[in-house]
Amino acid sequence: MEDKQLFRLIEKIANMAYEYSSSKDGHTPWFYERRINPFYKQTQQGFFIELYYGAPSKIWTPWGKWSFWITDTDNWDNRTKKMLERLGAVEFQPLESTIEYGDVGPVYSLSKVDEVTLPKAMIRSKENYLSYEQAHDVWNQLKQNFLSN
Repeated sequence: MEDKQLFRLIEKIANMAYEYSSSKDGHTPWFYERRINPFYKQTQQGFFIELYYGAPSKIWTPWGKWSFWITDTDNWDNRTKKMLERLGAVEFQPLESTIEYGDVGPVYSLSKVDEVTLPKAMIRSKENYLSYEQAHDVWNQLKQNFLSN
């Protein structure tokens, strides 16, 4: 699968999370995008999604961990379940911990985005990670060229 298509699917997953969040009581949540972090969670192929407080918060990508926040984290149980079904999600790592600020995890491997089949999600070994600069260059180029175009 080409980088452009993967990037578009990442955008679709994040928009899906935003849409599920927006559906509660008709209010629009605040959505915050962070930059890609190539130091963590690069995948060899495919994607994983990590939950925080039961809501989607991070996508593990070939370029690293992409974090996003949705301020509406209340009552995500049913919404998360529906979203994970659309993503063909299978638990990869169980709930990591419950900390003072909320639950970290679980992490799910994704097999599809709606009707688009994804390559099997696989973690890239640390010794094969893209360099910080290389991952940022590719990500920023994709973002500049393909975000909502």
